[in-house]
Amino acid sequence: MGLVAGAIFMDYLDTCIVTMAVSAINSTYANEGGFQVLPWIFTSYLMAISGLLLLFGKISDSANLHRIMFSAGCGLFAIASFFCGNACDMPPLILSRTLQGVAAAMMVSTSMGLITQYLPKQKRPIAMSLVVTAGCLALALGPLIGGILVEHFNWPWIFYINVPMGIGGCLIALFLLPKSDPTDLPLHMGSFDVLGAIYLILTFCTLFFGLDLGGLDDWGMEGFLLTLCSPVFGYLFVRHEFRHPDPIFPVQLMRNRTVMCVAISLLLSDVVYIGLISVMPMLLSGYDFLTGAVTVGWIMLLLPVSMTLISLPVGVFMCRYGCMFLSNRGAVLIIAGMGLLSIAVATGIQLWAICVGLVLVGLGLGLNEAPTLHRIAIHAPPNLSGSVGGITFTVINVGGMLGVTLFMSLIGRVSSPGGFVTAFIGGCLVAVLGLVASILARDTIKY
Repeated sequence: MGLVAGAIFMDYLDTCIVTMAVSAINSTYANEGGFQVLPWIFTSYLMAISGLLLLFGKISDSANLHRIMFSAGCGLFAIASFFCGNACDMPPLILSRTLQGVAAAMMVSTSMGLITQYLPKQKRPIAMSLVVTAGCLALALGPLIGGILVEHFNWPWIFYINVPMGIGGCLIALFLLPKSDPTDLPLHMGSFDVLGAIYLILTFCTLFFGLDLGGLDDWGMEGFLLTLCSPVFGYLFVRHEFRHPDPIFPVQLMRNRTVMCVAISLLLSDVVYIGLISVMPMLLSGYDFLTGAVTVGWIMLLLPVSMTLISLPVGVFMCRYGCMFLSNRGAVLIIAGMGLLSIAVATGIQLWAICVGLVLVGLGLGLNEAPTLHRIAIHAPPNLSGSVGGITFTVINVGGMLGVTLFMSLIGRVSSPGGFVTAFIGGCLVAVLGLVASILARDTIKY
């Protein structure tokens, strides 16, 4: 549980800590494209991890390589982080960030497989709760840690901090996790789905690059066309997977109503979460009495901290009440929180109402996330644990990227109350759809 939670902590920390070094990195490479290439520091990482999660999950399942894949991912993450800190200009930094995304995909895709393979059934809900708590802590502490490192040291240290964690994770995994039994290895590997892998990578590359480019040029023709290509490649990928004898995305999961509905619910909840935290600093900065970014940062902590606190006992609640019960109640709290935020901004209610709304959303996400992850794991075949991990965290990454794009588009990139009200109402509707998807899942297993 500690190993898996540490890997998730590193992934989430590296996703959010970079935001605190944007200005410093831009100052270092001011003559090399500036903000025009700066978004690639984020996009290259997201494209790599999202495009390869399913692929590495499939490989680890096919050859029973969960231990090796996880250990190699930790080690490669440390190496890539060192290269990021030592990058002499922007292209090597982007290339190193891409390598970080590859390593993160190796770690994260096998994390759920490690839980399923090495933990007894009664401990798995607690493990899922710990994983979500680790992610919440990383999101809460990331901006604080990043700010301290950038202010008192320099921006390369936001990457160097990963080096000892990655090396430690690699060594502990090699010594702690048992080697695979040779009798468990498959007698032969099926033909590798090369075309499926290409379609999958193209789906995410066009999606993330299109959304990124659209944000830079206010949705010019290039960004629009690239984003439009993503569902086309996605359709080709799904059609090819149904025809291939050994697909990257297991067909039985596509036909599993519970897994698919819960995955959609997870995607929609992450659209709300990441979208909300991406626009809240702009809203809070509009309050004249909130002096400085530090005050805004403390208010922003309300969401991840409340999410972290409720995530701690959720593992016990799952065993008592069942996963679907908690997921649905969490979705209701998210809807209530987004509704309160909409009313607070629309009517000019004081800041306390916004704080209460953030806490409600945080409690709802904390109550929803771990049971949702566990619902996917328990309704999928045990031999597909790596693929399930890849699917789960692919959904989370895609949901986050879509959330940023949706909320930014709804506020119209103008810090006006009307724009924020529209964004929060949109988030409330997305949360309602997430609740509907959760209900339609119709679990056959309680926990």
